[in-house]
Amino acid sequence: MADHFNMQRFGAIDWKELRIETSGAQEGICDCCGTRTRRVWGVVLHPIGGIAAYFVVWPTGKRDHGAKVDLIVGAWGSGATQEERGAVSLNYCLGESGSGFAIVDAPNSLTKLAGRSLSRAEVVGTPLADQVFAIADAVFMTDPRLNEVRTWR
Repeated sequence: MADHFNMQRFGAIDWKELRIETSGAQEGICDCCGTRTRRVWGVVLHPIGGIAAYFVVWPTGKRDHGAKVDLIVGAWGSGATQEERGAVSLNYCLGESGSGFAIVDAPNSLTKLAGRSLSRAEVVGTPLADQVFAIADAVFMTDPRLNEVRTWR
């Protein structure tokens, strides 16, 4: 799957080599619990080019609800098309042994930016999974707007 979205050109990724650029933020209300939510987004840059766009949403002040991460991975920049990108989703949750990411099925609503949404089974156990976790780590460790979420540990 990684080859389809031209992710092989990045090879193995260390989150520390990635850089983020924040783009926007928005407040809202959670559909399931009515809690205020915060949504932030931006882009992730690798030394050789754009690698992903990201969207993170979480209910403020409600850490047991977790955060949802949507990544649009693949080709970005001049001449890139949405067919060259795939959508991958992760949940960031707290467990008894700490916090962490879990890859989940990406919703079809993300196909406005990506050629297609990937299921968990299409990502887990592939080289793309390692890249996705590195991208998610870079976002969570370096986007200052996620300070609240980082304190959930």
